[in-house]
Amino acid sequence: MLFLNYTNIPVVVTESGWPSKGGSNEPDATIDTANTYNSNLIKHVLNQTGTPKYPEIAASICIYELYNEDMKLGPLSEKNWGFFNANGAPKKGKTPDSCHFDGVASISTTDPSMVLYAFFSLI
Repeated sequence: MLFLNYTNIPVVVTESGWPSKGGSNEPDATIDTANTYNSNLIKHVLNQTGTPKYPEIAASICIYELYNEDMKLGPLSEKNWGFFNANGAPKKGKTPDSCHFDGVASISTTDPSMVLYAFFSLI
């Protein structure tokens, strides 16, 4: 973009996340890998860090997604991108019965309105 003389264009990432479960051919789709990716992504947003070339320009990011989609077609990983199970229960990870983000926060409620409140209070 710089070559075309476009500067100061805001970066908006419309979907970013990591699946917490996958099929046998998706070995990196684990709860631990998802926790690491999502925790680091949330820290990046909270620190208002931009891209490597423009660290002073913060990026807007939409995290994909809050709940799993059990009815979604495709590989097992496609159903498991949520921070919570489809029924609203927290996923079982390092911290049982909570959605835990290393070094960021831990959300332990299953009430959807409180989940959204707690999640958006982070950002």
